[in-house]
Amino acid sequence: MTPGRPIIRQHPPAEGTAGCSNHRLEYHVPRAYPDEDRQTAETAEQIEAAFREHLHLSGLRGEWRMASAPLSETVVRQARQADLTILGQLDPDRAPPPAGRQLIEDVLMTAGRPILLIPYAGRAETCGTNILVG
Repeated sequence: MTPGRPIIRQHPPAEGTAGCSNHRLEYHVPRAYPDEDRQTAETAEQIEAAFREHLHLSGLRGEWRMASAPLSETVVRQARQADLTILGQLDPDRAPPPAGRQLIEDVLMTAGRPILLIPYAGRAETCGTNILVG
């Protein structure tokens, strides 16, 4: 078993702090199964340590959250409180854990908030330069 796919959110500086490197980065790794084993817990600890090191090296503030509820339910609940949720498209050549098979569909259909879906293949040289709001 492995933890759910990480979700990273970077928040802009607080109002009145323009020009400061006062961004906030949030990294959320939902657990794939409520009864996860010791190896999965150790993997989650390693991911958390890497996250905290990234925060430290980049000078960003961040927040670590670990959830034990079902994956889709956890991500939908978090997405409802976010301005934008960024999810990665699944690679069809790499099967996700059973808990993650319907994740994108569940979030798209039930979160009621904006979702940015990043393709699993290709490389985007720019992001956000041309936006369509319909």
